Amino acid sequence: MKSASDFFSKISPNGKRAWCPECDDGTSRKQGTVQINGEYAYCHKCNHDWDFSEERIQTPRVQYKLANTKVKVESREVKKSGYAQARDTFVTHWQKAVDELELPWNEKCLDLPIGVRRDDKKNAQLVFQINDNHVKFHKGPQFGDAECKVFETPHQSRSYLVICEGEKDLVTAYCNGASALTFTSGAGALPAKISLDDRYNKVYIVYDNDEKGELGAKKLAKRLFGKKVELYVMRWESKPSRYDLTDWFSDGFTMDQLFASCERFGDKPEDIGGMRSFSPSQFAETFVNMPEPIIEDLFFEKDIMGLAGGTNVGKSVMSLQLSTCLALGVPFLGFRIPKARKVMHVQFELKDESFKQLIERTAMHFVDKYPVEAERFEQNLSILSSGQNNVFTDKWEEMDANLTFDPCDVLVVDNLYTSTNKNVSKNDDVMDLLRTMVNLKNKHKVAILIVSHHKKLGEATPLDVSQMLGGSAYTNHLDGIVQLASSQRLPGLKVMKITKVRSQNDLHGVPVGVKLHNVSDGPLFFEYLKPLPKNEMFWYTDPKESVEEKVLQAIVTDGHNFSREMFKAALEEVVGFGSNAAVTNWIERMMKQGLINKIGHGQYRKMETELDGLVD
Repeated sequence: MKSASDFFSKISPNGKRAWCPECDDGTSRKQGTVQINGEYAYCHKCNHDWDFSEERIQTPRVQYKLANTKVKVESREVKKSGYAQARDTFVTHWQKAVDELELPWNEKCLDLPIGVRRDDKKNAQLVFQINDNHVKFHKGPQFGDAECKVFETPHQSRSYLVICEGEKDLVTAYCNGASALTFTSGAGALPAKISLDDRYNKVYIVYDNDEKGELGAKKLAKRLFGKKVELYVMRWESKPSRYDLTDWFSDGFTMDQLFASCERFGDKPEDIGGMRSFSPSQFAETFVNMPEPIIEDLFFEKDIMGLAGGTNVGKSVMSLQLSTCLALGVPFLGFRIPKARKVMHVQFELKDESFKQLIERTAMHFVDKYPVEAERFEQNLSILSSGQNNVFTDKWEEMDANLTFDPCDVLVVDNLYTSTNKNVSKNDDVMDLLRTMVNLKNKHKVAILIVSHHKKLGEATPLDVSQMLGGSAYTNHLDGIVQLASSQRLPGLKVMKITKVRSQNDLHGVPVGVKLHNVSDGPLFFEYLKPLPKNEMFWYTDPKESVEEKVLQAIVTDGHNFSREMFKAALEEVVGFGSNAAVTNWIERMMKQGLINKIGHGQYRKMETELDGLVD
């Protein structure tokens, strides 16, 4: 056979181009017009071609085009890899190499471009020639063009194809009777184009038994979906982590057993990333059991619930009280708890030593109050040690690990702001954090209560979800929200309001009074009082500083009733003016605050505060 130098006097250094002796004098171009490819060459200018195995062809072949322009010789990088020597070694000593590496291979492995060498530790290492310019050391470096590409076996007259995670598994599949292919860049990588031979009607995807393998197999299956082949994905049952196809055959299992362990892919929309789909009857039959209440009419299994309030309102006390009541199975602020629950409580607000004191003052108050249920406290409540350690770093991965080690029914997190390194003022960060919470909830089948702060507001306003840090991106996703605010009316009086709930609750949107008992060095806990009378804003105003309160006190009444004229006289006494317009404005303002009520034309009544009856 002749070579290119027998036909061309001038060839480029890389051997890919030459100057045509028929149409190019070699002086007008930086590179020749002849494309050289192994045994053939073709001139793009005059359409002559040459076959180095024959005489020169005087007439061009019919529309001859070179599909692959890569030189079919050993590239510099392939030479550098030492593949040729590794191949000779493998051909000569393949049985010894297979035995040393404990591989379930037979002599069919010689059909594939495999070599073997000794690595730096003198261990046997497989070498695979992917193509003319790409060589891979098994679990080692690559040489040449390392772009992700397909590496496949010869066809074995079967209608099925096995796709493996790596070259070693590909050889194993081939030695055990299957046509196989793999991709050269690992489980998560796919080449730009994947084509399947029409002779295959079934494809079995057998990736390793680990997270990367599972995700990579699903990614590949989704890519192949719609290619008119039946797709199956291996589901490893009771196999150790990183178990692979080669381990399967080394353990004595067969190809038929392998196929029987694969599950059909693509029969359900969720296989390719869609949502589960049901007929109406299937839907009704599937979702029969409603989530059980954790706190009756307020907090349910699989919920994510928010507890929010301003600074020093008592959020940490209330969240610990809730955890304690759930662990004991006793009422929480008047709400019935149907059964005791296993609770995990984690807080980032206080030092652990300070939180220990809070446990003594808050949790132990209820343990002492309910002696029959007291033994459940140690059994059902676990407290994570994390107070003020690495705050504002992400703690959700650690909580995930704790829930894996010690499953529970409810996770209480105090609080949102210090549990993460996300900026809870940015929607994108909030959505990422919510995604983490939802994944954690679904993975561990746990309900979550998350404590959060209110924004800093200039003046008191009725409790509303818009006050919460995190914004609507956060509050819209919560299943329930309870908010707290301090009242100016009495020491320890707090306003609590359920501002969001997904079930019927008579107290939804109703401000109720709760008292924070704070005995010096004694119990520290909340007590439910009753729904608050009057307008909500009444409870946020300071009677010592309120001009409205001073006007109210100055009104001369008949019992609790008074006329417009009596109101006008009081207004003039307190603020120094009393025009008809001013009287009307002040009356309307004080009615909105719940201080007075209209009982007839020009007749009004002072509203009783009921403070004495509210708090003893």
